[in-house]
Amino acid sequence: MLWALRIFRYKELQINPRNAEAMADMALYYAKKGNPTEALTRIRRVRSIDANNVEFIHNQGVIEAIAGRPEDALKSLREAFQKGYPPDDAENDPELKDLRARPESGNLVKEFHRKMKGGYGHPVGVVGEPRPRPCGVILIPCGT
Repeated sequence: MLWALRIFRYKELQINPRNAEAMADMALYYAKKGNPTEALTRIRRVRSIDANNVEFIHNQGVIEAIAGRPEDALKSLREAFQKGYPPDDAENDPELKDLRARPESGNLVKEFHRKMKGGYGHPVGVVGEPRPRPCGVILIPCGT
Protein backbone atom coordinates (compact mmCIF):
# COMPACT_ATOMS: atom_id res chain seq x y z
CA MET A 1 0.00 0.00 0.00
CA LEU A 2 2.76 2.44 0.96
CA TRP A 3 4.57 1.63 -2.29
CA ALA A 4 1.44 2.29 -4.38
CA LEU A 5 0.92 5.64 -2.64
CA ARG A 6 4.54 6.55 -3.34
CA ILE A 7 4.15 5.83 -7.05
CA PHE A 8 0.88 7.78 -7.23
CA ARG A 9 2.33 10.79 -5.38
CA TYR A 10 5.54 10.66 -7.43
CA LYS A 11 3.49 10.91 -10.63
CA GLU A 12 1.49 13.79 -9.18
CA LEU A 13 4.73 15.65 -8.47
CA GLN A 14 5.86 15.14 -12.05
CA ILE A 15 2.70 16.96 -13.16
CA ASN A 16 2.81 19.63 -10.45
CA PRO A 17 6.12 19.89 -8.55
CA ARG A 18 4.50 22.29 -6.04
CA ASN A 19 1.73 19.89 -4.97
CA ALA A 20 2.16 20.26 -1.21
CA GLU A 21 -0.09 17.30 -0.33
CA ALA A 22 1.89 14.95 -2.57
CA MET A 23 5.16 16.29 -1.17
CA ALA A 24 3.92 15.82 2.42
CA ASP A 25 2.95 12.22 1.69
CA MET A 26 6.35 11.59 0.13
CA ALA A 27 8.04 13.10 3.19
CA LEU A 28 6.13 10.69 5.45
CA TYR A 29 7.01 7.83 3.09
CA TYR A 30 10.74 8.61 3.34
CA ALA A 31 10.54 8.88 7.14
CA LYS A 32 8.77 5.53 7.45
CA LYS A 33 11.26 3.90 5.08
CA GLY A 34 14.20 5.03 7.21
CA ASN A 35 15.42 8.08 5.33
CA PRO A 36 14.83 10.91 7.84
CA THR A 37 17.19 13.35 6.12
CA GLU A 38 15.18 13.24 2.88
CA ALA A 39 11.91 13.32 4.85
CA LEU A 40 12.93 16.43 6.79
CA THR A 41 14.09 18.17 3.62
CA ARG A 42 10.78 17.46 1.90
CA ILE A 43 8.54 18.47 4.83
CA ARG A 44 10.45 21.76 5.16
CA ARG A 45 9.79 22.39 1.48
CA VAL A 46 6.10 21.64 2.03
CA ARG A 47 5.96 24.07 4.94
CA SER A 48 7.57 26.76 2.77
CA ILE A 49 4.63 26.37 0.37
CA ASP A 50 1.91 26.24 3.04
CA ALA A 51 3.23 27.21 6.47
CA ASN A 52 -0.14 27.21 8.26
CA ASN A 53 -1.68 23.92 7.15
CA VAL A 54 -2.19 22.01 10.41
CA GLU A 55 -1.91 18.62 8.69
CA PHE A 56 1.54 19.56 7.36
CA ILE A 57 2.61 20.92 10.76
CA HIS A 58 1.46 17.66 12.38
CA ASN A 59 3.29 15.66 9.68
CA GLN A 60 6.45 17.61 10.46
CA GLY A 61 6.09 16.60 14.11
CA VAL A 62 5.62 12.95 13.12
CA ILE A 63 8.67 13.03 10.85
CA GLU A 64 10.77 14.69 13.55
CA ALA A 65 9.65 12.02 16.03
CA ILE A 66 10.56 9.22 13.60
CA ALA A 67 13.91 10.96 12.97
CA GLY A 68 14.71 10.85 16.70
CA ARG A 69 14.24 14.58 17.27
CA PRO A 70 11.70 14.59 20.12
CA GLU A 71 12.20 18.23 21.14
CA ASP A 72 11.56 19.41 17.58
CA ALA A 73 8.60 17.03 17.29
CA LEU A 74 6.99 18.42 20.44
CA LYS A 75 7.55 21.97 19.20
CA SER A 76 5.84 21.15 15.88
CA LEU A 77 2.95 19.38 17.61
CA ARG A 78 2.46 22.37 19.94
CA GLU A 79 2.24 24.62 16.88
CA ALA A 80 -0.25 22.24 15.22
CA PHE A 81 -2.43 22.17 18.36
CA GLN A 82 -2.28 25.96 18.65
CA LYS A 83 -3.57 26.23 15.09
CA GLY A 84 -6.41 23.77 15.67
CA TYR A 85 -5.07 20.26 15.08
CA PRO A 86 -7.00 17.90 17.41
CA PRO A 87 -4.82 16.51 20.20
CA ASP A 88 -6.89 13.30 20.10
CA ASP A 89 -5.57 12.58 16.61
CA ALA A 90 -1.96 12.99 17.71
CA GLU A 91 -2.63 11.03 20.89
CA ASN A 92 -3.78 8.05 18.80
CA ASP A 93 -1.14 8.31 16.05
CA PRO A 94 0.94 5.07 16.09
CA GLU A 95 3.97 6.92 14.69
CA LEU A 96 4.09 9.02 17.88
CA LYS A 97 4.12 6.05 20.27
CA ASP A 98 7.72 6.60 21.42
CA LEU A 99 7.14 10.33 21.77
CA ARG A 100 4.07 9.73 23.97
CA ALA A 101 6.32 7.90 26.46
CA ARG A 102 7.95 11.24 27.27
CA PRO A 103 6.28 13.11 30.16
CA GLU A 104 6.32 16.43 28.28
CA SER A 105 4.25 14.84 25.50
CA GLY A 106 1.48 13.87 27.92
CA ASN A 107 1.58 17.34 29.45
CA LEU A 108 1.27 18.93 26.01
CA VAL A 109 -1.76 16.83 25.09
CA LYS A 110 -3.42 17.51 28.46
CA GLU A 111 -2.79 21.24 28.08
CA PHE A 112 -4.52 21.34 24.72
CA HIS A 113 -7.36 19.05 25.79
CA ARG A 114 -8.25 21.74 28.33
CA LYS A 115 -8.09 24.45 25.66
CA MET A 116 -10.13 22.61 23.04
CA LYS A 117 -13.89 22.48 22.89
CA GLY A 118 -14.87 18.92 23.71
CA GLY A 119 -11.35 17.66 23.00
CA TYR A 120 -11.27 18.74 19.34
CA GLY A 121 -11.90 21.71 17.10
CA HIS A 122 -10.22 25.10 17.39
CA PRO A 123 -8.82 26.36 20.67
CA VAL A 124 -11.29 28.38 22.69
CA GLY A 125 -11.31 31.95 21.44
CA VAL A 126 -10.09 31.15 17.91
CA VAL A 127 -12.51 32.19 15.21
CA GLY A 128 -13.55 29.47 12.79
CA GLU A 129 -15.45 26.26 12.53
CA PRO A 130 -14.24 23.12 14.26
CA ARG A 131 -12.32 20.70 12.08
CA PRO A 132 -14.63 17.97 10.72
CA ARG A 133 -14.29 14.70 12.57
CA PRO A 134 -14.34 11.35 10.81
CA CYS A 135 -17.43 9.31 11.46
CA GLY A 136 -18.34 5.67 11.00
CA VAL A 137 -20.01 4.43 7.87
CA ILE A 138 -23.08 2.25 8.05
CA LEU A 139 -23.48 -0.05 5.09
CA ILE A 140 -27.09 -0.59 4.09
CA PRO A 141 -27.91 -3.03 1.30
CA CYS A 142 -29.41 -1.32 -1.72
CA GLY A 143 -32.52 -2.68 -3.41
CA THR A 144 -33.87 -6.14 -2.78
